[in-house]
Parts: sequence; structure tokens; C-alpha cells
Amino acid sequence: QTHVRCYQARCHLRRLNEEKQEEERMVCNLRRLKQENVAATIIQSSFRGYQHFVRYLMMQYFVIKMQTCVRGYQARCRLKRLERENRDKMIKKSQRLSDVMTRVSRFSSALMKKNLTPA
Repeated sequence: QTHVRCYQARCHLRRLNEEKQEEERMVCNLRRLKQENVAATIIQSSFRGYQHFVRYLMMQYFVIKMQTCVRGYQARCRLKRLERENRDKMIKKSQRLSDVMTRVSRFSSALMKKNLTPA
């Protein structure tokens, strides 16, 4: 009978040891899962931050591109306006010059008529 009790005690001890090992494995698995969750969270947040950074850079690039296009358009419009104003000034200047030349030619022809007529 002592042998049977000894055998039962050994079996009970073996079961307790197996339960303890199983419990330790579960605790270890839980720790590992927790670490994996933390690591996954860190990776996801880092990746999302990177995505936002890339979006920001792309938006900044396109905003700068848009500003460049608008400023170029405005500069071309300003240049056309200045060329038009300059052309108008030149036309007015040449009209004034032609008016002066017309007056001079009229004056000189009048003088010539006076000089040609016998006094």
C-alpha cells in the first residue's frame, strides 16, 4: 500500500509540475504577446507618422509648384502690360515727333514761299 501511495504522490507531483510548467508557458506567452502588441503599436505609429510626413512633403512640393506657376503667370501679365505701355509711349512719342516735323515742314515751306516771292 505504501508503494501505491508513493506512486500516486509521484503522479500528483508530476501533474503539479506539468501544471506549473504550463502556467509558466502561458505567462511567458502572454508576456511575448504583450511585447508583440507593444512592438506592433510602435511600428504602426511610426509608419503612420512617416505616411503623414510624406503627404506633407508632397503637399509642400505641389504648393510651391503652384506658387511658381501663379507668380510666372503674374510676371508674364505684368511684362505684357509694360510692353503695351512702352509701345503706347513710343507711338505717342513718334506722333509728337511727326507733328513737330509737320510743323517744321509747314514753317519751312512758308518761309520758302516768302523768300521766293519778290518783295
